[in-house]
Amino acid sequence: SERNLDYLRELGADEVVDYRTQRFEEVVQKVDVVVDLIGNVHDDTGTRSLDVLRSDGLYLNIPTGSWPGYAEACEAAGVRYSRIIIEPDGQNLAIIGRYLLTHEIFPVLDRTEPGKGGEIQITDALNEVAADDDNVDVYGVIFRGRRYDTGDKLDYIKAIVQLASDRDDLGPDLRPWIKDFAANL
Repeated sequence: SERNLDYLRELGADEVVDYRTQRFEEVVQKVDVVVDLIGNVHDDTGTRSLDVLRSDGLYLNIPTGSWPGYAEACEAAGVRYSRIIIEPDGQNLAIIGRYLLTHEIFPVLDRTEPGKGGEIQITDALNEVAADDDNVDVYGVIFRGRRYDTGDKLDYIKAIVQLASDRDDLGPDLRPWIKDFAANL
């Protein structure tokens, strides 16, 4: 929404992409890394993310079950890929979003002092990049979709059930089982 634009700029975004009026791949191009928490389950965001990666860029799929065919899609697109398995812990996942990073962030990360918990905070590095007028732009995306707090045990289970029921390979068998299970509660 319009009210979130100022907030995102306060966080350091030079430009904000509102998915309702603009697609991120029309604004962001040739990034080094995509950290994807959505996968390809909604609006082909995973496939669209591959389009903004530079040749030999890196696609990180989190959680790995969100897009079963990501490895093959990455190979076809000529980008590297990996997966990160994270335990459902709100402390670990609270700060993670979808980041599209260019290589300019890495020297900044190298000189960023550890912050909370003795860890380097990517937000500190992004703020430094955004504050430097001679540096690259920082973009923000307003996401208006279904989100779950994977640090909360109940929301984590809801996310797994929702994502699994949306999948073509699991949904047809899972949905009747859920109805039967719920009817017997």
